[in-house]
Amino acid sequence: MSSRSSPKINDLIEINHEIAALIRANVPLELGLRSIAGGAQTSFDVLAERLADHISGGRTLAEAFAHETHSISPVYAAVVEAGTQTNRLPEALDSVANSAKVVQEIRQRVGLAMIYPLACLIVAIPLAAGVISILAPIIKSTLEDIRTPADSTIEALYKLYQTRTIWSVQIPLALVCLITALYAFRSGPTRSLWLAITGLNWLPGFRRLQFSLRRSQFLELLALQTEFGIPLEQAFPRAASVTENTKLKNDADQIATTLKSGRSLREAFAETTSIPPSWKWVLLSSQETGQLPVSIRQLSESCRLQALQQSAWFNMAVPTALALTCSAVIVLAYMLMVLLPIISIWKGLDQP
Repeated sequence: MSSRSSPKINDLIEINHEIAALIRANVPLELGLRSIAGGAQTSFDVLAERLADHISGGRTLAEAFAHETHSISPVYAAVVEAGTQTNRLPEALDSVANSAKVVQEIRQRVGLAMIYPLACLIVAIPLAAGVISILAPIIKSTLEDIRTPADSTIEALYKLYQTRTIWSVQIPLALVCLITALYAFRSGPTRSLWLAITGLNWLPGFRRLQFSLRRSQFLELLALQTEFGIPLEQAFPRAASVTENTKLKNDADQIATTLKSGRSLREAFAETTSIPPSWKWVLLSSQETGQLPVSIRQLSESCRLQALQQSAWFNMAVPTALALTCSAVIVLAYMLMVLLPIISIWKGLDQP
């Protein structure tokens, strides 16, 4: 078997589409995946080969994904299992691939937006070191000539002049080395730290967007299962497993337990807090009219559109805000660095 390597999100999106195409074409998965893998040169090829190896060993596709949780989110295994149970695996894979595309598009846009502020920072640091190297000695000499003691601003500027090799060379180099090391060992013990930096959870609004995407997936999988007659006590826990929301998972398990005991869906909902009241009302009303799968599908579409709207706002607002903030900070720093010493000298000249 090929050596393990962590697949990129693009690999997961592509493998989803490839598997969906193989199933629609009635091509045996092991044969199709090995054909896709080729010589196992890229991380995508390695992933396809590993999945083929799992299937050749007698595992189902869901079990194959479950055995790759070191590099693939458990969401994929849950999606595949739900799709297999409903005989709608291609649609389930398309659903998770579409959600992954939204997240990937956001990451790409933010990455491109970060190029401008990073370029400004790369230029600003050596430029600041050059300006301070010229400005600090002149200001100090001028203050000595006019016999004016240096205030805290001038002292701070001169301290920057004395330590310029540290903050302009050593610290940036150390950060570059740290980021390079984290990237090189991103699949090892430092994986959690690397994901904390690149996972975009530090950006405002991203967690909310992820929650909307997961909620849309939850309803999508719930709709897939109910459309093929899978009982709600089985459908709820399986659909909730994709959300990575502990509270919703616990509520889904509670709903399943309540329904298995012979009690009604209304009674099951009464004991939950993570499911929105509007969902409860729609699901209870549609169950009475026999339109439960249709209503869940409509809720799913509504959540999907909401997630897409949030994604559009995020793609537009956050990268722009990052670029403007970084630019404003750099300009302000230069203004303070130049103007404050000049003001100090001016005050010294005004003194008798």
